Order: sequence, then C-alpha cells, then structure tokens
Amino acid sequence: MANQKRFLDEYGERRFGVSSSSDLANWYKVTNKDLIEGGGSSLLIVYRSSLIKLLRSVYPDFAWDISKFSHAPRNFMLSIENQRSQLEMVARNLGIDIGKTEELTKFYQVSSKQFIDNGGGSLLVYHKGSLLSLLGKLFPHIAWDPLRFSQAPRNHWASLENQRAFVEKLGSEKFGITQGKLEGWYKVSAHSFIANGGGGLLRIYRNNFYDFLS
Repeated sequence: MANQKRFLDEYGERRFGVSSSSDLANWYKVTNKDLIEGGGSSLLIVYRSSLIKLLRSVYPDFAWDISKFSHAPRNFMLSIENQRSQLEMVARNLGIDIGKTEELTKFYQVSSKQFIDNGGGSLLVYHKGSLLSLLGKLFPHIAWDPLRFSQAPRNHWASLENQRAFVEKLGSEKFGITQGKLEGWYKVSAHSFIANGGGGLLRIYRNNFYDFLS
C-alpha cells in the first residue's frame, strides 16, 4: 500500500503540479487510459482495472463520490456489492460503523446534504434521493421507520395512509389519543403538533390544523 500511494503521489505531482494527496479532487479528471500512459497499468490490474477502487483503497479518508468521475462505469450502482462498498466509505466519513447493527440507527440523524457531502451523491441519485430506499435495500432485516429520518422521504406525505399512520402514532405516544377517542385532538395545538415533528405534514394543508385533521 505504501508503494501504491508513493506512485500515485508522484503521478499527481507530474500531472497536476502538486502531490495528489494535497488536492485529491484532481483525480476526478483522470481516466484509466491516463494512468496507464503514466506507467500505472500493473497497479490497475491489482484492482481489476477499477481506478475508483484503487483510489478508495489508497486514499480511504477522502469522501470519494462516484458521480463526479467523468469515466464512472456505466451501471456501476446496479451491483449491491458496489453500493455497499460506497456506503461503507460514506459511513466511515460520518463516523458510523455499518458492521454493527446498533450503529445503523445513526443514519436517522443524517441529512441528505451531509450524506452527499461525504461522498454519497451517486448513491442517492440511484435511489432517487431516498436514503430510506438505499438503507432498506442494503439492510432489509431492519424495520426502518421513515418518520425517524431527519428528512421525510420524497413524496412520503403524498400518501394519506402515511399521514394517518404518523398521526395515530404521534397521538398515541405523545398525547394519549386513541382511535376511539379522537376528540382528544381538540386539546392539541398546532404548535405542539409542529414541535413533535408534524411541521412538514401540516404545510401540505397550508398550516390549517383543522383542515388537516378533517
């Protein structure tokens, strides 16, 4: 690994005028052909001709985003193995150990922006912006709760079923309101509803709490 890093650093200095380690984003502009012409053919063979895997191995602390490579392999994200490998890198940058089930719940506090900034842009694009879809695909054994994420999945509130599920759960857990005693909502203010995570949902009804409950 030390030899691999030494070669890439020297290549970067020749190619970019600075050591690769000082500005790793320069590598997004490099293709396999460029590296081969620079003497790196045998190094690429070690990584089965994948420059992306090579860079992630040699510079693991950088938030590599596959979507920024001009030569990203077509259909790269179709592979579950590649998705998981990319997620491992993103998780490491976020301080999450995906090898431990109890650590996975930390993704609930991660915003889309944080995920993208740490190299997860290509993963979110593939899953149409849904972190829930990504995690559900890679960790199907976990009962992911859409409402615990810092941002509700796109179009989640378009479903009346999802709206009702949220209201029933919130009413039961926070306000002691059961299905048979819906009049309990008369005592709940819109402010309290928003403070308990209902702001995004209420905006669909132009912040009219009555229209929403109706």
